[in-house]
Amino acid sequence: MADHGALTNQRRYWTWTDAQGKPQVSDTAPVGGSAGILGTGILGSKAPAATEYEERTYEDGTKVVSRFDPEKTQWVQESVDVDPSISAQHRGVVADTKAATAQTAQAEIDKQRLDLERQRIANEQANAAQRAAQEQAAGQRAEKRELTMAEYQQQHLAFEKEVQAGRMSADQARAAEDRWFKERMLEHQAAQEARANRTENRQAAAQEASNAIAAGHLGIAARGATVQEQQLARQTLVDERLANQQAQNLQFNQQKAGLDFGQNRVQNALATMPYRVGPGFASNFAQGLSTLSGGGGQVNFNPSDFQVQIPNQDQMMEEGFRRAMAIFGVSPPAVAPNAPGGPLPLPPAYPSMPR
Repeated sequence: MADHGALTNQRRYWTWTDAQGKPQVSDTAPVGGSAGILGTGILGSKAPAATEYEERTYEDGTKVVSRFDPEKTQWVQESVDVDPSISAQHRGVVADTKAATAQTAQAEIDKQRLDLERQRIANEQANAAQRAAQEQAAGQRAEKRELTMAEYQQQHLAFEKEVQAGRMSADQARAAEDRWFKERMLEHQAAQEARANRTENRQAAAQEASNAIAAGHLGIAARGATVQEQQLARQTLVDERLANQQAQNLQFNQQKAGLDFGQNRVQNALATMPYRVGPGFASNFAQGLSTLSGGGGQVNFNPSDFQVQIPNQDQMMEEGFRRAMAIFGVSPPAVAPNAPGGPLPLPPAYPSMPR
């Protein structure tokens, strides 16, 4: 089943043909029959047979009319009409709502991606810190091999003991001591270079991490601003379309209420027609009662006693419509050209009902 949106208007009405053969429409069932004057059956009438209808209007401009079948005691669908302008607006609102939902979902995906990017940067920083710590530990182990004064003095005493023991000459001892000292100096220089390289590497890693963080923050801020602007523009468009649709629905409901008011005014006037008499009926009726109470005799009524002027239904309809529009504080639409006093047109979503 198609999704027509929410129900915006629901109306139940009855149609029938009056005694004059004119079709009638009213939001209330026709009044019952009459037994006539003093129950004699004079001017009596039966309740007209009426057909009950139900009209439903939805957000997308779809109007469904159903008829109640008394034999089957169920509603039977009569017609389905769609207002193209309202339907197009509704599709636009639905599309905008779906787009806004998709935009929100995309924004959530972008947020998750940005969170992952932040986590990646944090992991790189942690890894850089771990590498720096490992390099520092390796440098500390290398620094233990550096030349110290205590080691030099100890080695010098060892060479002197070798000379005193006669195992080497003084020249040989000095040459060995020089070689040992040069080896220690080379080790000391290598350790200093390693320390300098570690410091330089740590500074480069810190600068690289800082640049990555700054670039990530700039990208996050730019993407966040773009998403926010797109969401704001989308929401503004949705609000404008909803406001436009609500304004049209309000105008339609006001005009429909005015037409209903005019129709009820006509129906109320027609409902009193069986009980109306001519201007001479009262005097002739009083004279007849006097004759009957005095012992009887001939009672005469004139044809004009039962003739009444039928009101101008179109004029009553228009006056009722304009009065309702005045209550709402809006100007009614103009009457159709070349039809003074004629019926006012219904809004586009509601084709004119038969009168």
